[in-house]
Amino acid sequence: LMGILFNWDIEQTKGLRDLPDGVSKPAHLEYQLQSAITESPGVDLLVMGRPEGPDCYCMANNILRGYVQKIVNNYPYVVIDNEAGMEHLSRKTTQNIDHLILVSDPTAVGLKTAGRIRELIDKMPFLNIRNRYLLINRVNNSIGYHVGYPTMVNTAQAEEVTGLKVIGTIPYSEEIEKQVNHKGTKDTKISQSINLIISVLCG
Repeated sequence: LMGILFNWDIEQTKGLRDLPDGVSKPAHLEYQLQSAITESPGVDLLVMGRPEGPDCYCMANNILRGYVQKIVNNYPYVVIDNEAGMEHLSRKTTQNIDHLILVSDPTAVGLKTAGRIRELIDKMPFLNIRNRYLLINRVNNSIGYHVGYPTMVNTAQAEEVTGLKVIGTIPYSEEIEKQVNHKGTKDTKISQSINLIISVLCG
């Protein structure tokens, strides 16, 4: 998804297919990871591919975990996007987290789901998380415009339901709905909201 939003052409994902003779699986996989990074001015991207079969991914996860720990030292900031799940956390591909941000829409179901995920994370003792936040997305602040989301967000209630501190809100944008299948968005309100959140995280 991140590659699509950046409008980058991501090459075929790497794996253990076509293992060269005389090369171990760990060495081959680490080389594939290094060559899979998409580089651009200001940001690099490493995309996690989908599983290719029923085999155990313990070795691949261990190598990926070590590789993530290694590349962390090469970047001032590393963002791991779990999309709509906990795949990276359950795979233990990362364990030391400065800021964990759970994203939810402002609906009751969305907030309860975020709270449930927070509870599951609390039961993962191998995770070292310094700060945990809730980011509320698609908040409709337009008077008279209804898209099925509340027009007001009760921050205190959201924090009570989820057990997380609200770090900010992202307004609903009809422009993003129109552009999501194209080259992303330059919505000014969205940019302002994100910049405020970044200032909290990096301040």
